[in-house]
Amino acid sequence: MKGTILRIKRILFLSTIILLCYLVAFVIGEGRKNGINKYQDRNKDVLNHTILSSHFKQILKCQLNYPGQPRKKVIGLKKIKEIRAPAGPKSLRIMPDGRHIFVNSFYAYKIAIIDASTFKVVRAVKVYGNPVEVDFTKEGRLAWVSLYNKNKVVIINTEKGIIFKDIRVGRTPKVVATSPAQEWVYVSNWHSHTVSVIDAYNFIKVKDVHVGRVPRGISFTPDGRYAYVANMGGRTLSKIDVQNNHSVIKSIPVGFNPRHLVITKDGRYIYVSNNQENCVRKLDVVNDKVVGVAQVGSLPRTIVLLPNDERYLFVCNYGSNNIGIVDTERMRQFFTIKTSVHPIGVTVTPDGKYLWVSNYRTSLLYVYEILYSDESLF
Repeated sequence: MKGTILRIKRILFLSTIILLCYLVAFVIGEGRKNGINKYQDRNKDVLNHTILSSHFKQILKCQLNYPGQPRKKVIGLKKIKEIRAPAGPKSLRIMPDGRHIFVNSFYAYKIAIIDASTFKVVRAVKVYGNPVEVDFTKEGRLAWVSLYNKNKVVIINTEKGIIFKDIRVGRTPKVVATSPAQEWVYVSNWHSHTVSVIDAYNFIKVKDVHVGRVPRGISFTPDGRYAYVANMGGRTLSKIDVQNNHSVIKSIPVGFNPRHLVITKDGRYIYVSNNQENCVRKLDVVNDKVVGVAQVGSLPRTIVLLPNDERYLFVCNYGSNNIGIVDTERMRQFFTIKTSVHPIGVTVTPDGKYLWVSNYRTSLLYVYEILYSDESLF
């Protein structure tokens, strides 16, 4: 008799569990039909914290997979190439065509344009000062390069490999940034504590905007309405209203020694490398408030988002001699890869397959293949 009662209790218990699982699966399915995604995070918690048999897990898995293609998870970097560059490769950028890498060699007074598939230099340009940073107009046909020791920006015709024009800016120019519509070029001037505004169509400087101390990084919002400038000699970003005569409208606290800025494609978040605080901060652009901090390596310099999945941010940890990879959702550096001495420049190919790093001390460029795996909830 007792055995029969026990069996009945077990059957009832298992039936209840099965019914609950199907109920959860049904609710989730209905939520997805109505475009409601909030259940997914809750379901992950169910899977992570509830002990279920493999049969019941399989029932839920059918409902909880991400829609569309499986998400890819970055699991490592594999070095595939090492290239000797002229002395002091200060920065490098993928060009707008997605097929060439533009390298500024600070001490050599040289610029190299490298074919990203063959790793060969296809064009070399000699300049008359220390090249620091670059941005592009005319689909990459014109490259705007700051010359650190000449207080100028030179404009290079990349198809011919010649200097097309130069424009005087402030003292010790650093970052060059082009507005999304390519009508303005902003240049941060370290020792003038200004940003020079250049009319990109007529190649003339129209204004110097006073910002904070030692400005460096610049990011435009995707609509071109605002520009954010990192004041490396302080604790703030200066927010500039581009459409209102390039006026500073706000000073935003972001921690000490902000250096480099990158903005997400939708313009929602800006990531800030805080050089001397060894961290990266996440700024919500909607309310201009810091919403996250990731501790990284020593002296984080240039940062770049993975173009095909902005959950991942790569950081040049200059003092640690490595590249850090940050999960931008959790704001956590989850692994590092050793580089040569003093990694300072970093860029990613548009397809998200390859990462290029310039090592300042050794004048070596490292090319890494970005390794992925399919994410699974189980």
